[in-house]
Amino acid sequence: MDKRREYVEILVQEEFGPLIAKVVKVLLVYPSTLYTLTMKTGLNVRDVRKALLVLLQHNLINVHQTRRRPMYTMKEEEVVLRGGISLFSQKVRSVLGTTAEKLFRRFFFHGTSRLSHVMQELRLANSSLSSGEMVKAFTELVDGHFLQRVDTGNVDLETYKQTQFMIPRECATLELEQSTPTTTKKSKMLGDDEENEAEENIQKEKNDGWNGSHQYEDKGVYWGVCFPMILRLLLVDDVVFLCKGMFEETAANVIKAVALLDVKFGHEMHRNATFSPQAVHSKLASMGITMQAKDVKEWLELLAIEFLQIATVYEGKFGFDWNRASNKISVLQAEKYIHQGFGEKSLRLLRLLFDKHLLDQEAIVHIAKVENFGGTRLLLNELFQQGFATYQDVPMSADRAPSRCIYLWESSPSLVIRRIVEHFFQTMVNLMTKQHHERETNTFLLSRKDVLLRTEYTEEDIDKEEHALQATHIKRTLSDKTKLLKVLGIFEKLQISALMTYRQLITLQYPQSIGLGK
Repeated sequence: MDKRREYVEILVQEEFGPLIAKVVKVLLVYPSTLYTLTMKTGLNVRDVRKALLVLLQHNLINVHQTRRRPMYTMKEEEVVLRGGISLFSQKVRSVLGTTAEKLFRRFFFHGTSRLSHVMQELRLANSSLSSGEMVKAFTELVDGHFLQRVDTGNVDLETYKQTQFMIPRECATLELEQSTPTTTKKSKMLGDDEENEAEENIQKEKNDGWNGSHQYEDKGVYWGVCFPMILRLLLVDDVVFLCKGMFEETAANVIKAVALLDVKFGHEMHRNATFSPQAVHSKLASMGITMQAKDVKEWLELLAIEFLQIATVYEGKFGFDWNRASNKISVLQAEKYIHQGFGEKSLRLLRLLFDKHLLDQEAIVHIAKVENFGGTRLLLNELFQQGFATYQDVPMSADRAPSRCIYLWESSPSLVIRRIVEHFFQTMVNLMTKQHHERETNTFLLSRKDVLLRTEYTEEDIDKEEHALQATHIKRTLSDKTKLLKVLGIFEKLQISALMTYRQLITLQYPQSIGLGK
């Protein structure tokens, strides 16, 4: 099975449950109608509709209106991005603060929702947050393009009020209690009374003088998370780290200022923008970095020449090439993986094949000079087995005997990146499978987590206890607590490994993901 699709299936199973996972498994193979999904999954029509409701609300499927009935297709990239909630939440918190992060998480978990719904639900979970704080954080999220208004007018839709968003008519016949086939509380909808109260709170904040940059008419306005902006900010972090290694911290600050200006204005214009040295100098000042205007201009000119064509210049104005940056960072990440896994010699061979296509082994030995003829053959065979290199055989005789053939080797960054991405997806599948196994194996211990962690027994209490039954209870409790701490330690290591792997996976997929949702 395709490792990417296997990861998508497991992720959906973990987050939404087995019913929706069955529907997703079919949609990953081919586009389907409601009737096809019913036949292929073995579920009744009502359950399939419930699954489609949740997938639509979380923007995980596309709906295409055909002559007879809607056709549903899976948005694999959106599902993959749902695996990075921890990474994305950290970035939102670092940019906008804790309140904005909480709002972002709520929109992420609920899918397409109204502001009043999310505010009321967040207030129930955290009563210390005021409406003013949440509205201000929401304004910052929208202004920063972390949230976007959801457009639901691409197919023949009608409003289904209780599900908080617009859906095809064939799915709009369900009751509220049956519209979310998941065992979690992430997709829970609020009742009309609670929503009306939230709307009144928003109106009250506006009447009290809140001057946000957006006018929030909550009726009929729905919002969802926007991943491209977060991915761009992560890319900026990688580019800044690269620039700091090639030049110095001052240069990294300059390129960061240009990138952040483009993040704001280029996103609004849907194209790369250019900025004057004065604008970059002002941006640096707003970032709390003091530099002379002359130095800023000199660094911009140097970066435009020396920094891998990531910094651009046009008619005296400077910009940030997102395509070049994403491709370069992805290739560097792939080269780092090859160097760590296969060594410097294999990396040199691949770099040679990137630049010179279709080389025979004698030419590779002569140009690369990493090994003798036999050693080079072993390295090439290893790269071939891993899928990082391919060859074409050119027969020198009519019988096409292997001994009388010339083998022309070739490779490309896209081929290497594709193979590494498959490896990372397999790693994510293994980590999630291990985590699920540990959770199933230690269900009893995890159910007593709060009780065991509050336990203050020590080994000395066993010796002091006069009653044998109580001493046995203390001993067993201490043993269970030790086992629980070990299991929690395993979970922590698995989560850290998953986060690091996912970060590398996103880095490799920057060119495909950076424009998602435009």
